[in-house]
Amino acid sequence: MELEELKNTWEQYDKKMSENLRTNKELLKKINLDRAKSTMDTPKKYEYYSLLTNALFFLYILSSTIKYSDNLGLLLSGILTMIWLIVMIVLTIGKLKNLTNIDFYSQSIIEIQKYLAAFSRRYLNYKKIELFTLPIFVIVVAPILGKALKGFNLFTIPLQYAIAVGLGLIIGYPMVLWIYKHWYENKLKNTNDFLNELLDYENDN
Repeated sequence: MELEELKNTWEQYDKKMSENLRTNKELLKKINLDRAKSTMDTPKKYEYYSLLTNALFFLYILSSTIKYSDNLGLLLSGILTMIWLIVMIVLTIGKLKNLTNIDFYSQSIIEIQKYLAAFSRRYLNYKKIELFTLPIFVIVVAPILGKALKGFNLFTIPLQYAIAVGLGLIIGYPMVLWIYKHWYENKLKNTNDFLNELLDYENDN
């Protein structure tokens, strides 16, 4: 009788231990997935902000272009600037679509990592387009922006035009690279670290 009671007690204890391990495993998985998801919220917020900023800037350039449309140089400056902004808006919508499609809870960790790797490659292509076209943007936006903000016609003062373009590139390139490094590359690395930690735990158990 005592042996049977001891056996039942041990079985109950073993059952509780298994349930606790399963609960702890599920809790660890949820915590790490929450951390991974939270980390990717930073680039997502940046893209929403970027979309809003580009849309508002587009409207400002549009109104300025209409206002100074009697000047052919400023008209072309405004039109080319708006074309660049439209391209950036389309790319931003593409990045947001990819970011919001990441499902951290119904997919396997391997599938999430594959999706993040594919997203990273796509984002790098988007960023290359932005970096390669940034000089063009600075050159075409300077005249219409100079006229709209300060009333300057940079076409008539080439030295100031060159200085404005130079300053725009000096400020623009480091800013774009900093955002890529800190708000994307590091965030993607941290997210993958959380997923790898969880994957290692699952493999060990």
